[in-house]
Amino acid sequence: MTRYRIYTERKKNLAKIASKYFHAFAIYNTVGYWKGKAEKGAIIEVIANGKEMASRLLINEINATNKQECCLLTKEIIESKLI
Repeated sequence: MTRYRIYTERKKNLAKIASKYFHAFAIYNTVGYWKGKAEKGAIIEVIANGKEMASRLLINEINATNKQECCLLTKEIIESKLI
């Protein structure tokens, strides 16, 4: 499995936007720094296989809708099991 994380500015619409691309995800509220200034941040985390394109489409929509310059996408191969 792959863990995708999208680091972005915290906005109320993130869950609604992410739901268009993923059935299951988590959103963590954080404090981030962009160009030396603190801002309310969020990390959208998805664990799935083959979802990099969906992650990129989600980022494109977040950037356009929330007028952001960019988001950070990370991906990591992990072991996971539903128990």
